[in-house]
Amino acid sequence: MVATVNYFQRVNISVAADPMMKVFQLTQAQMGSVFSAFVFGYTLFQIPGGMLADRFGPRRVLGWATLSWGLFTFLTGMISTLAALTGASVLVALVALRFVFGISQGPMFPAGTRAVVNWFPLSERARANALCITGISIGSFLMPPLVSWMVLHLSWESSFYIAAVAAILGAVAWGWYVRDHPSQHGAVNHVELSLIRRDASFAASQQLDFSFLKVQLRNGNLLRLVLSYTLSGYVSYVFVFWFYLYLVQVRHFGQAESAWLTTVPWILAAITTFGGGCLSDRLIATRLGMDWGRRIVPMACQIGAALFLCLGARVENGYVAAAVLAVCTGLILGVEGPYWATGNQISAKNVGFVGGLLNTGSNLGGVISPTLTPLIAQHFGWVRALDFAGVVALGAAALWLTVIPSRQLNYDVSVPDSALATIDGPDTS
Repeated sequence: MVATVNYFQRVNISVAADPMMKVFQLTQAQMGSVFSAFVFGYTLFQIPGGMLADRFGPRRVLGWATLSWGLFTFLTGMISTLAALTGASVLVALVALRFVFGISQGPMFPAGTRAVVNWFPLSERARANALCITGISIGSFLMPPLVSWMVLHLSWESSFYIAAVAAILGAVAWGWYVRDHPSQHGAVNHVELSLIRRDASFAASQQLDFSFLKVQLRNGNLLRLVLSYTLSGYVSYVFVFWFYLYLVQVRHFGQAESAWLTTVPWILAAITTFGGGCLSDRLIATRLGMDWGRRIVPMACQIGAALFLCLGARVENGYVAAAVLAVCTGLILGVEGPYWATGNQISAKNVGFVGGLLNTGSNLGGVISPTLTPLIAQHFGWVRALDFAGVVALGAAALWLTVIPSRQLNYDVSVPDSALATIDGPDTS
C-alpha cells in the first residue's frame, strides 16, 4: 500500500508535466532537470534512509516519511505561490522542491527490504521483495488515467492536492497496523515465528553494525551487483519519466489516449515483478542452486528488454510500438525480486544499509537517464536514444555472470541473549 502511495506521488508529475510545461514555458531539458532533481535527492538519501530503518525500524521511519510526502506533494500544487513567496523562478522552485521531496522518499525501499528480512525467511525473500516493489507498478498503472482525468476536468494542481491526501491516509494506516517484528504483532503465532527465524542469519540481521560497513563497502561481489542494478535503473527510468511524453510528442497520441496506453506497461510489470520473484525463489530450490537460480531471471529479462527496446524504436505503427515497449517495461521490472534477495543473501547484516546501497546504484542510473535520454534524442533521434538504453540493459545482464549470490560475507552471527529477547518480545504462549 505504501509503495503504491509512494508512486502516486512520483508519477503524477509525469502526467501533469505537459500542461505544466505549457503554463510555465518549460522546455524538455528543463523538465528533465526537474525530474533529475527528484531522483538526485532520492538517491542521496537511500543509504541514510536504510540505516535509519536498521536503527529505528521500518514502522517509524516509513510512517514519518509517508506523512512528509503529503506535505511536499501539496506544495508542488502550489508552486506558483511558493515561487512568488521565495522570490525564485518557477523552475528553481520546482527543482528545489522536487529535490527535498526525493530526500523524503529515499527510505521507501531500503526500509521495505528491512521489513522483508524481519518478516520472511531467506527462501521467500525474492517474492516478498518483489511483492513490495509491485506497488511501483500498481501505482503507475492506476494513476496516469486518474491524474489525466483530473488534469483535463479539474486542473493539474488538483492532482497534487489529491495525492497529498492519499499520502496522509497511507501514513495513518501504516502507523496503526504495521509492526517492526512479527513477535510484536498480535496475529502472529509461535509456529510462524519459528518458520521466519529458521535461517541462521536472522538474528544477526536485526542489528545495525557500524563496524561491518567497511567490509560491505569493500566487497566486490556486492559492488558488482550494485553496478548491474545501476545499469538496470537507467533503463527503467526511461519508462518512468519519458514513456508518456514519448507517446504524446513522438508518436503523436492524444493526452488521454497516452495516459491509457501508459497503464499497459505497468499492468504487465505488476505481473512480471511478482512473477519474477516467485520464479527466482523456485529456481534456487532446483538443481540450478543459489547462483544460477538467482541469475537466470534478471539475465533473461534484461536481454529480452534490450531486444524489445530496439524493436519498439523502429516499429512505424504507434500502437504496435507502444505494445512492444510495454513488454520491455514488464521485462525490465521483472528483475527486482532477485536483485533485492541477492543483496540480502550476500550480506544479511545491515540490511537497510545494503538495500540503500543497492537502490543508490539504481537511482544513479535514474539521475542520468531522465536528462541524457532527451539529449540523445535531440541530437541523434529517439531511435538512437532507445538503442543506447538497450545496450545498457545488456551490460546489466552481463554483470550478473560476475555476481555470486551464494558467497555471503563472513561475520559472527552470534547474538547476545538480551538482543534476542528484544527481537522476540514477550512470551505470548
